Amino acid sequence: MRDPGQTPSFRGPDGEVVSGSIAEVSYLRLGGIDPWVMIRGESVAVRERLGKTTVAIFGHSWGSALGVLHAARFPRKVAAYVGSGQYGDAAAGEPASYAMWAETSRLNLLDLVPALEMPVFFLLGRNDHWVAPEASVAYFEALTAPSKGVVWFEQSGHEPFVDEPAKFNRAMAELARPVLPSDL
Repeated sequence: MRDPGQTPSFRGPDGEVVSGSIAEVSYLRLGGIDPWVMIRGESVAVRERLGKTTVAIFGHSWGSALGVLHAARFPRKVAAYVGSGQYGDAAAGEPASYAMWAETSRLNLLDLVPALEMPVFFLLGRNDHWVAPEASVAYFEALTAPSKGVVWFEQSGHEPFVDEPAKFNRAMAELARPVLPSDL
């Protein structure tokens, strides 16, 4: 397999690496395929390692579908959900996308997860050609959550965390950290 690359460390508003955070990219077999998966920030692994009850989850692209499904299934373990390249109704967004897998083309989070029990933030690249921003916005507008917010990355495509890392890290720190329990 090809090297999936790497991701920069998760940094707080002061620019320092967040203690106990994770920033890794690796392959993970899902449904008979081997997509690369990025684990960043205060993830489930951090929750388990630190003995915390809740975390903020960041889901990107296919991981945004997995993140929403996880947040819906385990709402007491997720303090906030942050999505980028966010799936909604994959079939509706498919004409604007370069490529979609057959399994994901049938995924419709508008039907599967119409509501989440935690704050939700979408960090969207204005020039995303993989997941059409219009499809992400349609899901955002339909989704019910205690609070919601969208941050647009005007100079970004599918990976705002790569294209505009300083703005991405700032948005994560300003949006997700305030909604985490004080024991984190």
